Amino acid sequence: MKQYGNGMKYYFEEVLPACHGGIFLPFKDGYWGAGVFGEAKFLFSAGHTIWQICAKGSITKIIDLATVRILSVDETRLRIRTPLGTIAPY
Repeated sequence: MKQYGNGMKYYFEEVLPACHGGIFLPFKDGYWGAGVFGEAKFLFSAGHTIWQICAKGSITKIIDLATVRILSVDETRLRIRTPLGTIAPY
C-alpha cells in the first residue's frame, strides 16, 4: 500500500474496482460527504448500482447523481472533526 502514497488512492485503484455496487449513508440532513460521494460516483460511473440509506433506515436506489446533495471537502471536514465528546446536529 505504501506505493500509493495514501489510503484513498489505494481504495480507488484496488478496492472499488472489485466492487459491484455500493450502499451509502449520508449525514442526517441528507448531505453526502465529499469522499462518500466520490466513492458512489466511481461505482455509478462504472455502471454499478448504488443505494442510499436515510437516517430513518429506508434504503433507496440512486438513479441520478444530480439529485444527491454534496458537501465540499472543507464542509465535510468541518462535520467529521467535531470536538471529542460532542455530537454534531446533522
